[in-house]
Amino acid sequence: MQKATWSIYSDQSNVKKLYACKTGYVKRVASLDRQERQSFLEDVDEFCKELRPIEEVCCIEHNFNDQLIPLCRKYGLLGIPVRVEYDGRGADSLSYTWALERIGMEGTGVRTFFSGHTSIGQVPIQMWGNEDQRKRYLPASTKGEKILAFGLTEPEAGSNPLEMKMTYEDTGSHYALNGVKYLISNAGIAHAIVTFAYPKGRQAWPLPSQRITKTGKCRCFL
Repeated sequence: MQKATWSIYSDQSNVKKLYACKTGYVKRVASLDRQERQSFLEDVDEFCKELRPIEEVCCIEHNFNDQLIPLCRKYGLLGIPVRVEYDGRGADSLSYTWALERIGMEGTGVRTFFSGHTSIGQVPIQMWGNEDQRKRYLPASTKGEKILAFGLTEPEAGSNPLEMKMTYEDTGSHYALNGVKYLISNAGIAHAIVTFAYPKGRQAWPLPSQRITKTGKCRCFL
């Protein structure tokens, strides 16, 4: 594996501009000041340096790196963009992007773990989950007590959700899911999966009107 070199970014001149959201959904500026960002990215770098020799062996032997999660916990990297109130690091999107750039130098598998656990695991719960779900999953996931994944892909449906075949049915006391998910990152170690399904009985290709009605829309489950 080629040795990686990396310099820590410290320029904040464009942080506010880059972090602005055109739709107005996200209106806050970067949550880390320069010193906090510097300290955070140093933690990321130290994590990568300690992980590298273990990951190299696991990569050659085609084994899962069982030290990945403990080291993430040691350096406080299991909830990078999760708000502090849920025991996360509270990093802004720009800092998280820089962190992923550095982590990606240690291999696609390592970076993919963070994508599944955080980018499309914790972030959807933080942004769209209710308060009970946030309290139930976010603090535990930042400590490594719960590992998260994202269930969209199916054997005959890739990144186009309209092709999904998995369905859900409201039984009164709970929702019953029926279908198969496929090639889900972190699935083998996950305690909870952000999963998508259509209502039972819907058409294979819903009409535009169905996509915005209660009976035709895709729903997300945990």
